[in-house]
Amino acid sequence: MLNVNQIKEIVADSIKSAVCIDDQYADPTKDSQSSASLYHSFREDGKCDLDIYNYKSHAEFEIAKKYLFCNKELVVLDWELSTDKQINYSDSLKILSDTIKNEFIQFVTI
Repeated sequence: MLNVNQIKEIVADSIKSAVCIDDQYADPTKDSQSSASLYHSFREDGKCDLDIYNYKSHAEFEIAKKYLFCNKELVVLDWELSTDKQINYSDSLKILSDTIKNEFIQFVTI
C-alpha cells in the first residue's frame, strides 16, 4: 500500500502543465504579488508550466479555450467568475463542463 508521500509524488509527477482561470489575476511578470507567487510556486516548487488566464467573459474564453486547454493536466478555476451576474458561478460551471469533456485534463481544483 502506498503512503501519503508516495501518493503526493505520483500526482505531482503527473502534472507538468496547468492553467489558472481567474478574473482577478494579473500578469505574473508585472507587479501582481499574488499571481507572481502562484506562478513561481508552480514553476519552481512543482516544476510545472503554468498559464494564468485573466478571465473577462465567457465569449472571450471560448476563443482562447483551445489554446488554454491544450496538453494541460490541471485547471485551477475561480468559482466566482461572473461577479456582475446574479449567479456568480454560472460561467465557472460552463468552464467546468468543458474541462470534463477535455481528453487531456486530469485534475481540476476550484
